[in-house]
Amino acid sequence: FVVEDLRLFAIYSPIAIAAPVFRPATFEAAMKAPFAWGDTRARNVTVRRCRIEQAPQYNLPRRKDADPAWRKWLTDWIATSDGQSHNGFVAIRVRGDGGVIEENEIWGAGSGVILTGCSHLRVARNAIKIGTSGHGIYIMGHMSWPEDWATNPEAKPYPVIGNYSNRVIVEENRIEAHSERARDFCYFNYGAEYCLAARNTIGPMQINNDCEGLAFHLWPAKWVQPKVEMIGPTRYRIIDPTGEVRREELVGSVLQVLDGAGIGQIRTVVARQGDEVEIDKPFRYAPGAASVIAFSAPPPFRGMTVVDNTVTHTGANILLWGDTQDVVVDGNVCRDNGHITVWSIRSFEEQKVWGGAAFTQILHNRSEMAWMMPETPEQTAGCFGAGIGNPCSRNMKVDPPVGFDFLGFIVRDNACRNQSGIVYRTRYVVAGRAWKLHDAGVVVERNFSEDNQFGVAVEADAPAVVRNNKARRTRWPVVRFPPVMPGQSGW
Repeated sequence: FVVEDLRLFAIYSPIAIAAPVFRPATFEAAMKAPFAWGDTRARNVTVRRCRIEQAPQYNLPRRKDADPAWRKWLTDWIATSDGQSHNGFVAIRVRGDGGVIEENEIWGAGSGVILTGCSHLRVARNAIKIGTSGHGIYIMGHMSWPEDWATNPEAKPYPVIGNYSNRVIVEENRIEAHSERARDFCYFNYGAEYCLAARNTIGPMQINNDCEGLAFHLWPAKWVQPKVEMIGPTRYRIIDPTGEVRREELVGSVLQVLDGAGIGQIRTVVARQGDEVEIDKPFRYAPGAASVIAFSAPPPFRGMTVVDNTVTHTGANILLWGDTQDVVVDGNVCRDNGHITVWSIRSFEEQKVWGGAAFTQILHNRSEMAWMMPETPEQTAGCFGAGIGNPCSRNMKVDPPVGFDFLGFIVRDNACRNQSGIVYRTRYVVAGRAWKLHDAGVVVERNFSEDNQFGVAVEADAPAVVRNNKARRTRWPVVRFPPVMPGQSGW
């Protein structure tokens, strides 16, 4: 269907436009819309040149229909709500494949546009205002396992396909907050492939929570206990003595080579028959008998492009948090606060959730005013969360840890100005111990620093090529700081 050239003004509606049809029984049910609210998926939905405004506070002091219970609920919600889910007030909510949301003015009481498990959809040239506890554009995935998973031997999880996002374009939108309780701007959450975020203008937002500008966020489930044995170029047998993936929906997941011969390669599982799986194409370099291979679902953020966006005054400007593969961040401008950070995630080990960054490139970006003022060269190691850097989230229960953190990570031709800079660390202190990253193939080259305390800072034993970086009015153009150890001053 098409919604075009209309003014929609909603006071009580938690959702202004929903596709497919959603018929909640109560207001509360509408506010807590599930990720998949029906078995049908929308197809080819267009919302164009509309003004969509959700205004639950509209003229509240003078409204005769605003009974005391509603008024109290609304004021309490405005004062205390700070959620990060896809629930709450949403102007446009879509689950499906194909379509366009373009040239609209959207005032969300909470979020502007929520896309749950969508594909082949474009969100372009919209002006989006974010309300209480809301997001500007949320491209949402979701993997779920039944509550009786541990006790019911027949319980199976949701399918992988249709529950993450792919081929979504987000371009030339203007996204900003209209509430001091707004949450985030543009988020690719819990799984996305081959998506583009280009030429968006994002910010500002009052920093009351994470308040991230343009972000990827994913805890990928990984199963590394099963082994695979090649039967043919694209066919593998699963050897799974503990039954770890016996009940898992593997179609749409990936086979990922985490260590050994063929490290860094990834292939999609397109079919499963019993203990055999078919992948989409042969590995370019065949994994060996000693290679570590894992099944992973949803897939990593693969083939994603973030180009020519301007992100200003957010909690974190551009944030790649989770599992990234073949991602390019190119030509963006970041000002104030968090700037560009690429993470490796090793947390919630009991849930088998972790991931690193493979072949991720940070190119031709401008990082301005990061407020980083270390007093000594050694203290540059503590500036990894601003400017351009590689923070890590680690709660390790496996030693040595499985897989890689950073593999083929390139930081090239960026400009850092006004107390910004580039930091690459190889150690993070967890529970009084310095954990060493599993990293290789790091390149930091041809970057420019101006009016900074430092330009490029890299841990002394990092497996990194640091070359041809230039600086002007910078106190320490290149720093090789000593290995980070627990209890040292400045960390």
